[in-house]
Amino acid sequence: MRPDFRSILSSFLKTTLRRAVFFVSVFVFFVSFAQFFRVFLSSRFEQAVCNFGVGLGITFSTFFLWFVLLLFLMFLFLFFFWSLRLKNRFFLSLSLIVLCSGAVSNIIDRVIFGCVVDYISVSSFPAFNVADVFVSLGAFGTVLCVLFWWE
Repeated sequence: MRPDFRSILSSFLKTTLRRAVFFVSVFVFFVSFAQFFRVFLSSRFEQAVCNFGVGLGITFSTFFLWFVLLLFLMFLFLFFFWSLRLKNRFFLSLSLIVLCSGAVSNIIDRVIFGCVVDYISVSSFPAFNVADVFVSLGAFGTVLCVLFWWE
């Protein structure tokens, strides 16, 4: 007996919805985690730096910066929702969520403070924050998935 279209669609939607709820929860957790650490650590360390640029000292006009950030986030979210359709792409979806949560956390800082607050300083390396770590880990994971596990 062949399954009908309704049961296939229902099963697909349930699975996709379950994945989406899980990844949205992970996204909210990572954004909250980064914001908590910004509040917790930036108040305890004197080396907190207000970064007005994009990163590593690169600066753009305000309009161009917002345009690029929004375009980048739209691309990431579209790529993430596309990755939800694929089976066995948990690590890719998780990497994209970690990357997006770091980017959104930095955007929250930029909206609230007019800059991104960097509070972790390691020797001669430029100051950074937990959200920057999330962006780096998410980008690294995404590149690994695309290079080595893509069918």
